[in-house]
This record gives sequence, C-alpha cells and structure tokens, in this order.
Amino acid sequence: MNLDNNSKLESLSCTDNSIEELNLANKPLLSNLRCEDNELESLDVSKNTELKYLMCSGNKLGTLDLGQNTKLENLDCSDNALEGTLN
Repeated sequence: MNLDNNSKLESLSCTDNSIEELNLANKPLLSNLRCEDNELESLDVSKNTELKYLMCSGNKLGTLDLGQNTKLENLDCSDNALEGTLN
C-alpha cells in the first residue's frame, strides 16, 4: 500500500484487505492505525511517535517494536506470530 504523498495523515483504517506491506515512515502525525486481518509480516511504527491507537490483530507479525510509541493508549496485536515480549 503506497501512502507516500500523505505526510499529514492522522488516521488510517485498512482492515481486511490482504495487504502484505505498509510503509508508514513518512507519517509523523499518525495517531490512529487499524490494519487488522491482513497479511502483514512486519510493521514498523517507530517513526509514528504520535500513535495512540493501534489495532493490528490477525496478521503474520513475528515482532513488534513499540519502544518509540510512548503515547500509545490502545493496542490489540492478538492473533499474530509474535514471539517473546513486545518492546
């Protein structure tokens, strides 16, 4: 999914679309992300420091680093292939 020209994006819902890749690097204002039930094997939200709401259940995520997401209030990452602890 190409969102390159949407740097002011604050909210994104792309649930149940068989998406395999989602580049959110140039989305510093993103605070609400719903990407459940896709085919995502990785999700980099390290540049999305305004993120408050993340729903990414039902994907194929093996890791999820939330170390830069200090404003995160709501998270659902169930039904993935996550191993170990969330960072």
